[in-house]
Amino acid sequence: DPNLQAEALGWKTRASWLRASWRDALESAQAAVAVLEGLPESPQLARTLARLSQIEMLRALPSAEPSALRAIEVARSTGERAAEANARSNLMAERARTIPPTEAELSEIIDLAQQAGAHDEAARAVINYLWSACRYDDLGAVERTVTGAARRVSVGLTFEGYGPYLDFSLATLIHVPAGRWEQVDAVLAAGDGG
Repeated sequence: DPNLQAEALGWKTRASWLRASWRDALESAQAAVAVLEGLPESPQLARTLARLSQIEMLRALPSAEPSALRAIEVARSTGERAAEANARSNLMAERARTIPPTEAELSEIIDLAQQAGAHDEAARAVINYLWSACRYDDLGAVERTVTGAARRVSVGLTFEGYGPYLDFSLATLIHVPAGRWEQVDAVLAAGDGG
């Protein structure tokens, strides 16, 4: 069953990514898409394309944007909102290499992810926005946007360590440049278990 094979390769992609085996993650994501190529468009194809675009975006590969755009197209045609949210978050981060992300774009992705019940994707979008927007906008404005968005995605911040990662990202990108050493120390202490 190609759908089961693609799903298994998707999990392999995820496991490889989490252990920082980028080559394996990319190869598994590409293989998952290849298994479904030539078959009718499906939610599974949308998910595999979104996963591929995520790995490509994280590795700054030029194929990230085309993969994300295709994932969005397939996701919309098959009604796979979670994959669309994933791909749109990847696209926002990829395009941020040259185009500032907007608060409106972030809000749309959060809404889409939450409507799909993909709370982890909503949280990931906030983190992607933070890392992307800091290059362009006043750090105070970015912090306000991220803090407001974090309240909206609080459920998603409990998934896969997204909450601590958001805290670490805020410390790195906002608190250190602002000289807020007490807040940085609090994040570091929480990361050490207290």
